[in-house]
Amino acid sequence: MGMKFAMEGTALADHAKRTDASSSDLGAMVLAFVQAAEPVAKSMNGPVKASFNSFKQNANMVADMLNTSLQGILNSTNEQGRAFQQHTEQASEAFSSGQAGANFDAAVARSV
Repeated sequence: MGMKFAMEGTALADHAKRTDASSSDLGAMVLAFVQAAEPVAKSMNGPVKASFNSFKQNANMVADMLNTSLQGILNSTNEQGRAFQQHTEQASEAFSSGQAGANFDAAVARSV
């Protein structure tokens, strides 16, 4: 037996809004983590300081990559939402046009 799937018309738009908020939050959290470690860096020197600076540079790259990846997901979700909405409208129009052209009187069983 096949799986049935039902989705509200706003599901993808709602998901896109949450993803948009999450992309900003996630990138900000990575950068906040780096800022929180900054006071410790003041007491570092030599190879330890170099390692921390490397970590800091990589953290910025990770934040950018996360933001870019989540933005890609957001764009994809928006495109899916538009396609879903367009399909829903086309299906509704096709149904209405088919219903308007149907001869329901001819389909009624008549007793002979």
